[in-house]
Amino acid sequence: MAEIDQNIIEQFDPETRAKIARQAELRDLFWAERRAYRAGEYATEELYEAGMDRTIALFNQLRVLNEELKRVGYIAPRHRDAPTAAETEANLEILRRLAAVLREHRNHHNAAPPAPPGEPQNEDTGSEGEEENGDDQDD
Repeated sequence: MAEIDQNIIEQFDPETRAKIARQAELRDLFWAERRAYRAGEYATEELYEAGMDRTIALFNQLRVLNEELKRVGYIAPRHRDAPTAAETEANLEILRRLAAVLREHRNHHNAAPPAPPGEPQNEDTGSEGEEENGDDQDD
């Protein structure tokens, strides 16, 4: 909480100041979990899932606390470990490129395969079987 201006915090009532302090603690814990994830500290699936569970729980607590504090006029400054706008934009660009590659693979995979050479192309391949089945049902 050292980076938060104490003069601003002192303008609030004691209950709100306690919420601001709790928010700062939760944010530190949240970003510590994110650092651990980025550093690859989750060596097993169990550690990964436990870390993600902690991250989700912290996020949900922060979301509720942020809403309460926003109602009284307090919006916390960017956390020191939060990505900068440039880092966020760079990560979004990576995701856009990945999505484009995956879209291309999907479109290529979903494209109709060319008919093998030498086989006649019959555009109505299912009609012969349907006619035979239809004849049997008429009896």
